[in-house]
Amino acid sequence: MEKQDKKNYILERVEDTAILQLYADDYAKLGKSDRLKAYYFIQAALSGRDIYYDQNHHNVLGIRRILEEILAHDDGIDALLLGKIKNYAKLFWVNSSQYNERTKKKFVPKFSFEELCQATRKAMGNGAELPAEKGRKSVQEYLKKYEKAIFDPEFEPLITNKNPAGKDDVITGSANNLYCGVTLSDLDGFDEKHPLNSRIFKENGKVVEQVYRTGNKSKKISTGMYARELFRVNENLKKALPYSNKTQEEAITCLMEYFETGEEEQFNKYNIAWVKDDSQVDMILGFIEVYKDPRGSKASFEGLVYCTDQKTTQLMSKISQNAQLFEDRAPWDDRYKKQHVACPTALAVTVLFGTGHAGPMIPLGVNLPNSNTLRQTYGSKSVLLTNVLAATNGALDQKITDEFACEEAKALLKKHSIEAENLHVALHEVLGHGSGKSSPKLEADPATYIKEYYSTLEEARADLVALYTMFDPKLVELGIMTSRDVACAEYWRYAMADLIMLRRVKTDSIEDDHMRATHLIISYVMDKFKAIEAVEENEKVFFKVSSMEKMYEGVKSLLAELMRIKAEGDYEAARTLITKYAITFNKDWRDQVVCRAEKNGLPEYFAFAMPTYTPVKNAKGKITDVKISHDVEFSTQMLKYSNRYDEE
Repeated sequence: MEKQDKKNYILERVEDTAILQLYADDYAKLGKSDRLKAYYFIQAALSGRDIYYDQNHHNVLGIRRILEEILAHDDGIDALLLGKIKNYAKLFWVNSSQYNERTKKKFVPKFSFEELCQATRKAMGNGAELPAEKGRKSVQEYLKKYEKAIFDPEFEPLITNKNPAGKDDVITGSANNLYCGVTLSDLDGFDEKHPLNSRIFKENGKVVEQVYRTGNKSKKISTGMYARELFRVNENLKKALPYSNKTQEEAITCLMEYFETGEEEQFNKYNIAWVKDDSQVDMILGFIEVYKDPRGSKASFEGLVYCTDQKTTQLMSKISQNAQLFEDRAPWDDRYKKQHVACPTALAVTVLFGTGHAGPMIPLGVNLPNSNTLRQTYGSKSVLLTNVLAATNGALDQKITDEFACEEAKALLKKHSIEAENLHVALHEVLGHGSGKSSPKLEADPATYIKEYYSTLEEARADLVALYTMFDPKLVELGIMTSRDVACAEYWRYAMADLIMLRRVKTDSIEDDHMRATHLIISYVMDKFKAIEAVEENEKVFFKVSSMEKMYEGVKSLLAELMRIKAEGDYEAARTLITKYAITFNKDWRDQVVCRAEKNGLPEYFAFAMPTYTPVKNAKGKITDVKISHDVEFSTQMLKYSNRYDEE
């Protein structure tokens, strides 16, 4: 996995976030049919964008409307105030809400409620429009209902709270809009027929599921939530069908049926066909990841469109083709090993577009489907997002290594860290999530038993598979890894990553599942195997890998236990490990890391401005081709996405 060409990735810095340009160079290599298919996939993904916003908080779309109306009608607004509003709006777009996507904590603007009222009045004088409300007398009266949601950091402080204090439970202590008016105890015995794609609320004292679907009168299927948006999704998917092969056509058709009916059976059929498909241009679309739900049940809407990076995919395929070998060598009990591993589909891809849970913040890799039952029966597809990795690596350059690596590790990391991280992500996705099997005694997916701790446990387990496998000499033998030094570099990099990520933690506990997973592993290895030490050099704290052998043994030990916990659905063991090692942290280290990161100009988060896709039309108005460019400013792009249906 070689380094990418240098590009100017950073477009702007907004407080703790760097906004990067997403370069999709492989798009130009696609044939015209694939370019058209990609365009309709992108339009389908965009059509569902507001669903994700609304899932995050019941006030999000209203707040976004206010901000965007101000920015679109900003003549005469004080320049200093306007700058503050622009910054807040950019962070709001980046996170699709007023809550940080990773820490789950609310962030508040640097302007006051009175200043927001002032700017809104000025914007309305310039032609801005806010929804009409019966009996509303003033701008201030309209904005008042959003005041606490925007400005009060103590009001609904966390979008997802898996460890609530006091009288709150995980639902009432979380600010997301996946539930309304219900408590955790209300769901005892409640039969969720649409666990991924529904919202649960109370109606006349009764717990009710509200399903996301278009409905179909002829089939006597009632209209559901966001029917108009999902209808548009399906319209665009239908336009992509003529450019799809038979397997992809089957997947798209099942997905359209799912958006129409909301039935899980259709979503499962879509996933089965998607795993089999090998199209050059493809997508991930729908209600996919459950990280935002503290119960780990409700899924967030996302759309990710990509094309295959053929060169890197060949390397990924070598990992996939040897999946059974690595499964056989796994350190967990033979009872939990697959005897016939379905060779997972492994792809390296260039991301063309991401929205919802997949953008503007984009993951580094994906492994789907999430259903353990589907994985074990039909296999999975692992996707490494090469241009996203290239952008984040390119943006950070050597700054992290220079500031946070021990002197003895710097040369090793400067030579191998990019290859090490890329390979770690590949192993995490290709081998990690698809490995192992459940005990026959489990009657449902392990997530059902492990509940709010499942996502953390599974991310840690996949990371451990990668860390364990990197010291398998087979990787060098197959040409997947250049040398054992890459594995050593990854152990140093991973330990360092746990320290660096503390700059993101603004609360007294770690809430994000991926961050918890990393912290669980490093804290466990530190405590149980003494393989990592916190040392001081020039009055700065560093994490030193004091023994590669002991760290490897620690990784091996924890991986075996996490696999057992997953396979047996052992809730108490998961809770004990995660509450001990994954949630709390050294606040003095955190404060020091924050200062060092700020001094060195290291952003805490990355978000992406997407490429622009411009349709080419013939004299009859038919789209005949689509051109790509990388020249649209982030705010302009976000406003365009929000206003794309204003003509209606």
